[in-house]
Amino acid sequence: MANFGKLDENNIVIEKFSIDDRDIIDENGKISIDLGIKFCQDLFNDLNSKWVFCDCNENGKICGDIGYTYDEENDKFIRPRIFPSWNVYDHEKNEWIPPRPKPEDTKSIRWYWDENSLSWKSVTLPITE
Repeated sequence: MANFGKLDENNIVIEKFSIDDRDIIDENGKISIDLGIKFCQDLFNDLNSKWVFCDCNENGKICGDIGYTYDEENDKFIRPRIFPSWNVYDHEKNEWIPPRPKPEDTKSIRWYWDENSLSWKSVTLPITE
């Protein structure tokens, strides 16, 4: 199955659709992304709609899903922002960066982001042996 996402005017995936690979095989016997996009446009009777291939690949590409933004320039998907204050996206790591670095973990402390105070808070875990 090949997955395709319909994009809105901001390149955000608003629908996702799976197509049997047999329906998008080209004359060389290979899966064709172009045929998949045409299949979606024809199926939904909207030749002006914008579709994109949403599957993962071996390069660590994030799978596109509803709410994800398609970055055309880099041909990859960006996950929705975790918190409103996390405004910087690291394209190398494929993750949103918090406004303040997370403190180092220790064995008995775990950190979580508190959006109200825009800071990391700690939770002390019981020590187990």
